[in-house]
Amino acid sequence: MTKVYDFKTQLDRGVEAEKLVADYLDRMGFYVEEAKDMALQRKGIDYFVVSPTGVLMSVEIKTDFRAAETGNVFLETVSVEKYGIVDKLGWIYTSAAQVLVYYVTGLEEIYFVDMTAFKMKVADFKEWYREVEIKNKTYVGRGLVMPLKDFKDYVFKMVKIQDIK
Repeated sequence: MTKVYDFKTQLDRGVEAEKLVADYLDRMGFYVEEAKDMALQRKGIDYFVVSPTGVLMSVEIKTDFRAAETGNVFLETVSVEKYGIVDKLGWIYTSAAQVLVYYVTGLEEIYFVDMTAFKMKVADFKEWYREVEIKNKTYVGRGLVMPLKDFKDYVFKMVKIQDIK
């Protein structure tokens, strides 16, 4: 039987994880400000972060609750599809953030990826990795299943949660 996800439950879990990552950045000396403007959030910008050296970055935080178990990360290509019609493309296409912060629960690892460079590889990813369908109550999403070991090739920084608690 295919698992059906509940959007609200997944959103709540993701928001909690976002706060953990934002707290880590704050403790590392970064200035962290949540993007409260809905227009920015729709563009995939969760936070603005200023590094201790003064570099400003827009950040999108994604949390993966299954990668530790499956060994794969999920690159969302379609966020909402109803009756075979794509209503909204996934974050791999739509995010305007400069940095992807990808938190893998279970492994308790946070990966930092240059989103611009990563997105430039999407055409290759579509050739290399299979696309799967994720069912929600009223719509489906789609995404590429990328092995975590391959994903790590695009990571410029990785931290373990126990290193920041």
